Amino acid sequence: MFRVLLPVDINQLESRPTFIDRAIRYVKAFEGQFIVMTIMADYSNYFVSPLLPENFIDKAKAKALESLETFTQDYIPEDLVSSFSVRHGSVHDEILAVAKEEQVDLIFLCTDRPEPVDYLLGTVAGRVIRHAPCDVVFLHSGQ
Repeated sequence: MFRVLLPVDINQLESRPTFIDRAIRYVKAFEGQFIVMTIMADYSNYFVSPLLPENFIDKAKAKALESLETFTQDYIPEDLVSSFSVRHGSVHDEILAVAKEEQVDLIFLCTDRPEPVDYLLGTVAGRVIRHAPCDVVFLHSGQ
């Protein structure tokens, strides 16, 4: 089975992402399945972490999973999804970790126009492509 990692930013799902249809066509062509994931900020490392309510991380993770499942039900055929993953931490580190753990064959990344700071610090896409254990396809968001 051809396994494709699809990281999704659940904070930017106001409308149907234009890249999803292209990603679905790729997966169908390779007779594969998606591992759909999202990454939350790791609030335990911030100075505000003591101020957060008890079980904040667990509740946020549950809400993120619910949003990810809703997104998937709305936009991706059920037979094309093998699993979901909600992680917290650095976006590029978590994408690479899931790619290695799940032994994926391909990573899809949706890209936008780079911001000025990206030229200084680099983008998530740049960090993923340099260290990925598999091929990476960039799908432009079309915005």
